[in-house]
Amino acid sequence: MKRLYSDEDFSGVISTFKSLKGANKTDKTLHLIYSKSLFKNANFKKAIIEYKKIYKTEKKGKNAKKIADCNAELAKKYRSKKATYLKEAIKYYIESGLLYGRESNKANKKNALLLAKNMVYQKYNLQKKIAAYNKKIKSSKSSSSKNKTAIKNAERELMKFKRYLRREYGRDMTPPAYELKKKKKIENKIKTLKSGGGSKANNGGAVLTAEIKKAGAELDSLIKQAKARL
Repeated sequence: MKRLYSDEDFSGVISTFKSLKGANKTDKTLHLIYSKSLFKNANFKKAIIEYKKIYKTEKKGKNAKKIADCNAELAKKYRSKKATYLKEAIKYYIESGLLYGRESNKANKKNALLLAKNMVYQKYNLQKKIAAYNKKIKSSKSSSSKNKTAIKNAERELMKFKRYLRREYGRDMTPPAYELKKKKKIENKIKTLKSGGGSKANNGGAVLTAEIKKAGAELDSLIKQAKARL
């Protein structure tokens, strides 16, 4: 079986393992090669079953990660069950990270927890939302640089209106609401021009920040639950 695996004959490994009997069937090394071959052959559902058997007796970061990897692949393949597979992937990436931590493997711990975070983001489609928002901001900045003349004109208009208000109402008297409304309108015009006309992008940023914060809180909660579970 080792030779077959080295030759990347994963189907051969699978059929050979199935034909084994007695002690060979429970040999840990052969069972691991079989499990790895199932993964390599994209038989992720069966690979999960076998890796869970290994994980039950060997609570190690690498075994939890393999279960997570299988679920992550299934999430890509089956959209109708994506949420279920993502949930499992997140669970086992977190467990993998925590176990790697116990094993003093800081690099693998960081990577596993980052994968868990990415899965949570994927759950809420945050990667695409972040990319779309960054694109809007880039476009807004480009528009802002083109709006320099319009900004200067609007700022002159505001200064002119402020002088008018001082002449008409003095410094101690509050102008009527309709005059203040005109002033506010000019100020908003300047603000919009400076943001590249991107008030929607700015509002979108606040919404996106809230979604990212929510995803982060969810991840923190799941990590806390995993610590209690392990």
